[in-house]
Amino acid sequence: MQKTVYIFRGAPASGKTTLTRLLAKKLPKPIAILEQDYFRWGIHNFNKSKAKVLHNEHLLADKNFLSVFEQYLQDSRYTIIIDGSFTWDTNELGYIDSKKLINIANRYGFKCVNVLLKAERKMLNKRNARRKYTVPAKVFDDMYDTLYKKIDNSEKIFDTTHLTKRQTLDLLVSNLLKVKPV
Repeated sequence: MQKTVYIFRGAPASGKTTLTRLLAKKLPKPIAILEQDYFRWGIHNFNKSKAKVLHNEHLLADKNFLSVFEQYLQDSRYTIIIDGSFTWDTNELGYIDSKKLINIANRYGFKCVNVLLKAERKMLNKRNARRKYTVPAKVFDDMYDTLYKKIDNSEKIFDTTHLTKRQTLDLLVSNLLKVKPV
């Protein structure tokens, strides 16, 4: 059976981390969940304010992320779930994009299921305000606009605006586990 990489992208507070962990319980084992924010904020930028992180530090986090991703692909036993806030394709800042992840996964014989979690800006702002670590309003608006600027036709879009976690998970399971990967 061909292994699969599930790539989740979406704005802050769209439910990526919560849903990837819940979905992992439904997928074939073993599973590796790679969370972009962990590489960015949990390793070398730990306890550093977002305003003080340099561009090259973000790029280093991306290099570390890609290195670990490729190690799991080389191992080939894992179903991989990626939790990230990626643009669809190349952006002007040089950060990781979904298209790059797909190309790397395909090189190792993995198929990809592309998931875009979307919700109304107003709702995501409310969710963001309730989180332990909030994204500042201006940064949030910039990320929201950038992330949803380009949507690929291979992406499965889920609108989480008015759904509970349980409803969204049920929708993901019923749709993703029968989606033909690309």
